[in-house]
Amino acid sequence: MKCEICGHGKITIAYFGKVRAGAFPNLADGSKTVFECDSCGVQFLEHGQDHKYYQTGEYRESVGDSDLASHWRFISQILDKETISGLKLLDVGSGPGEFLDYCKPHVSKLYAVEPDETVDYGESVQRYVSVDQLLKDDPEPFNIITCFSVIEHVSDPLTLLASCEPLLSDQGIFIVSTPNRQDFNMAFLSDEFPRFFYRIAHKYYFHAESLANLGEQAGYDDIKICHYQRFGLDNQLIWARDKFPGRGEMVLPESEPTLDMAWRSYLEHYGMSDYLYMMMKSRGKEN
Repeated sequence: MKCEICGHGKITIAYFGKVRAGAFPNLADGSKTVFECDSCGVQFLEHGQDHKYYQTGEYRESVGDSDLASHWRFISQILDKETISGLKLLDVGSGPGEFLDYCKPHVSKLYAVEPDETVDYGESVQRYVSVDQLLKDDPEPFNIITCFSVIEHVSDPLTLLASCEPLLSDQGIFIVSTPNRQDFNMAFLSDEFPRFFYRIAHKYYFHAESLANLGEQAGYDDIKICHYQRFGLDNQLIWARDKFPGRGEMVLPESEPTLDMAWRSYLEHYGMSDYLYMMMKSRGKEN
């Protein structure tokens, strides 16, 4: 067996046990194996979901509503309305379309790539089912390409990112996000949290170094990795108490936002946040 990202031949077992199937606490049948590449550090599930799983709406039904709302604190800073105003934007893996709805009033042209044929984004969005289909139309380059919470699902994230490179303009920026496998709770709750973190729908699991390596191999430069913590101290205290994720329950007084932000900032600073964002530019294009 070789790493499908870097081609290295030394692979070890990182985890063997139960993994999520849709919304927690639903678990997949049997135990699953997660491998880790000793070279680039990426982890990958032995068997991922077939591509057809994402074409019919079955995936969305299994996980419920999108969690994009938990990302707005970060997204609204890097892609505020003034920044995207008048630009041409491509969103790869648009899901239900919340991010597209945010962009519609501000961008000049809006494109989406989404395999789920059951969703409809309206006439203002030029929609494709794959990047390859979009490339056949030979569109003008995009100022911004986004790919939120997608690379962990696909069978070949390297090819996906590389295929987007010709679509990025000279000054364009490509923004990718994915869960962080060095999440604080992977060590703090090492007996309970892995079965929540690993899931049948996620083939790949990245930390900062393996994510940056993926971007480099896909043909990008000026790579910046940002750690982002979606969930606050209330959720962490509930995990510590119940060994189960919080459902919006408040533990701390609502008048303590400073303490909550300190917790999030601590995790982000030390690389233990629950999410990663990667921002990069096309290699060889003039910056």
